[in-house]
Amino acid sequence: MPFPAFLAVLLAATLTVSGLSWHRVVVDAEEADRIGRLALAEGTACLGADAALRDDCVPPFGDLVTPHPAVSRDRFQRSRWHRCLTGLGTTRFTVCRFGSATAGVHVVLFGDSHALQWLPALNAIAEARHWRITTLLRASCPPSPARLQLPDRTGTELCHRWSTRAVARILSDDSVDLVVTTGMNNKRWRKEGGLDRYRTGVTAYRRTWERLLAGGRRTVLVIRDTPVPLPDVQSCVARADSPAECRRARRAATSQPVWRGRQDPLVAAVEEAANPRIRLADLTDAFCGADACDPVIGNVLVYADKNHVTETYARTLVPLLTDHLRAALRPASAVPETAARPGSGSSAFRRSSGAAAAGAPALRGRPASHRRRGPPR
Repeated sequence: MPFPAFLAVLLAATLTVSGLSWHRVVVDAEEADRIGRLALAEGTACLGADAALRDDCVPPFGDLVTPHPAVSRDRFQRSRWHRCLTGLGTTRFTVCRFGSATAGVHVVLFGDSHALQWLPALNAIAEARHWRITTLLRASCPPSPARLQLPDRTGTELCHRWSTRAVARILSDDSVDLVVTTGMNNKRWRKEGGLDRYRTGVTAYRRTWERLLAGGRRTVLVIRDTPVPLPDVQSCVARADSPAECRRARRAATSQPVWRGRQDPLVAAVEEAANPRIRLADLTDAFCGADACDPVIGNVLVYADKNHVTETYARTLVPLLTDHLRAALRPASAVPETAARPGSGSSAFRRSSGAAAAGAPALRGRPASHRRRGPPR
């Protein structure tokens, strides 16, 4: 849908702010984009996730929210990164490459659209360090060959073939140093080998990663799936007096009802592997405080839609993600050191929970200016 039409539909359907014209929404969205771009380029303190890494943050731009919630979904779907995502219902096998083929470090990003959401941040890191990236991404397909339980048998087989081919592609490339992988915690698998659906998924993840490690120097970095916001988070932020009205309880945002209290299969698989070359990056504390997850942090809208992170927020996580990448690469290769932005380097972190992997940085507690009062929805 063209940009103006999208705004008009969304304005009529969801933005019920009295007296707010379509023209004003367009102007506000463009201004929010401009400020967001400049703030990222200048490394503005307390922007986005940086507000979760400091104890003394006040949002640098008052009540501004970037990107504007009226355009966040459209921005995500129209981003240049989406060309790297194989869509549903196709036999196409899309591969994107970034950086020089002679780069000293080669990273593969493997997973579904929840892996795609990390590509802007990963590419920024790779450009700064002269690494190269290869992407193997398909919508709604987990990064393992286990067959999904889908109503459409064709869709199940297409996912299985894609993931099988992706694993073979990685195994055939001896230049790969690190596989970064993740997937949305909403998958249901067909039962295999006498296991229930949950155990089938966990076992398939673990065995896939062990295969990727076999006989080579690769390591695997598993990013825990991001918390899920309220379904109407964009319209809620647009009409609310304060984004605090749109936060979600941390427990609800980080759990999958279908698993009845069991943790994300990705996390369970890392714990079962108990292999130092299979590491977990748990960034949940960059999205949530002890009790709730905020939709806007440090002036940045966290979610582009019902479950994907905005490019702006992902890019504010570059310092933290960099530390996880360097820690994962350290056993495999010499990783060039670069100066961290003040307040964002690993020396600036202190452990706030036991969720982070050993040797990885932990987030500071949410600063007082971002602790929301009142019960989360």
